[in-house]
Amino acid sequence: MSAPAYQHREPSPTEDEKRPETDVAVNDVYDDQLHSDAESRINIKKLIRKVDYRLLPGLGLLYLFSYLDRTALANASIFGFQRDLGIGQTEYNLISTIFFVPYGLFEVPSQICLMYIAPHTWISVMGFAWGVTMTLSGLVQNFGGAMAARFFLGVTEAGFFPAALAICGDWYHPLNLQVRIAFFYTMGQFSGAFGGLLAYAINYMNGAGGLSSWRWLFIIEGMCTVVLAVGLYFVLPNRVDDCKWLNAEEKTAIWDRKSAGTAADPLARKFEWHYISECLKDYKVLIPTWLAMVSNIVGFGFAFQFPQILTQMGFAAERAQLLTVPVHVIGCILTFATGWFSDRIGKRYPGLLFGQGMVLIGLILVFAFPIEPRFIGPRYLGCIFISAGGKLCYPGNLTWVSNNAESNGKRHIAIAITCTMGSISTIVGTNVYLGAEAPKYTTGLSLSIALISSAIIATLVLRSLLIRANRKLDEVQGGRIEGAFRYIL
Repeated sequence: MSAPAYQHREPSPTEDEKRPETDVAVNDVYDDQLHSDAESRINIKKLIRKVDYRLLPGLGLLYLFSYLDRTALANASIFGFQRDLGIGQTEYNLISTIFFVPYGLFEVPSQICLMYIAPHTWISVMGFAWGVTMTLSGLVQNFGGAMAARFFLGVTEAGFFPAALAICGDWYHPLNLQVRIAFFYTMGQFSGAFGGLLAYAINYMNGAGGLSSWRWLFIIEGMCTVVLAVGLYFVLPNRVDDCKWLNAEEKTAIWDRKSAGTAADPLARKFEWHYISECLKDYKVLIPTWLAMVSNIVGFGFAFQFPQILTQMGFAAERAQLLTVPVHVIGCILTFATGWFSDRIGKRYPGLLFGQGMVLIGLILVFAFPIEPRFIGPRYLGCIFISAGGKLCYPGNLTWVSNNAESNGKRHIAIAITCTMGSISTIVGTNVYLGAEAPKYTTGLSLSIALISSAIIATLVLRSLLIRANRKLDEVQGGRIEGAFRYIL
């Protein structure tokens, strides 16, 4: 099927005066109306909301359960997981780590599969598979069983997040993208708050049916994921060109907006090997990949130890679970707000610098203040800053990668490579908080401070390189051309 003929609206002089550094018409993106042909006017806000209602809730809910399933291990650790299986801190760290090996390695192959398989089918198959794996995790009896369960959980979850990012990129204008990614990402991050409450409630099931509370936690979360995955097969939309709930004019309007100011062919879906080589030589992929690695080393490393850090501050296990809730809620609010703001101003780097700065301040607070009752306040504030700042960085970084890919096929692979390296780097994060250094965790916190400082520098370097690249495009094209591709800062 060929794409509809694009008919771009001519901007008014007022709009030209308001264009941001990115050279993309932000006002066009937020206008109430947009001409899709000479005779009709489509209500763009109503059309985008129609897409939102079909796409985002399903992706958001499945991402919520994805995070619940992978982070349940941290909650299980304070409900007797290690005691029941007879394992120590080293074995626990290995069980935490093994998840991210297949999770990283299978992201690129999964993204290639998405180019050939209908999105609603691929998403549902992955969700069903990891739901079954999670349910069976509640039946493991020893270290080997736990390692196998976590390994296959990584295999089955691997493709979901990059697939969800690519699907959103197929439907939305580049400057409408981060707030949408932030929405379903926030739903996933809400698992930190919801997961703490759920674990607190399930703890009272300890002994029911002869099973420990941590086993019930795995079983209940896994079964809920299976039910949701089956439902999404019938609800989640496929691609724009074969969508049955949009008419021809609505499809044309979406194509028009999606292609405005981008170099990507929206119908180019087949995998080609040169996409990989292009990504591996492109600083616009390599620098965000480093940012993703830092985000995951710092963020996941801290998140896996967070409940234990709270108990080491003097809180009982149940109270520590409750105290994780406001930290995650604040992070979710800031993530969504930063996504909205970044789309509005048409730039990605300010939000990233804001989040990275929060993480740096938080790490310094936790590292510098002694573990004494009178310093619980500033240390807990530091935990809020680390968690919230880390959360808002990741969607902005991945949106930056998606926005600046010069072709649709390269965009799919760039997202997958960035997610792959970010996921594999989590192996470092989950092992830098050494049990022998508790409760100070000198190695974990000092390494995190160094890494987040490097991320701030890398963000500023990438901004400068993109400004230079846009100037070269201006020179080649003889000035700024309406609708021409420009890199987003």
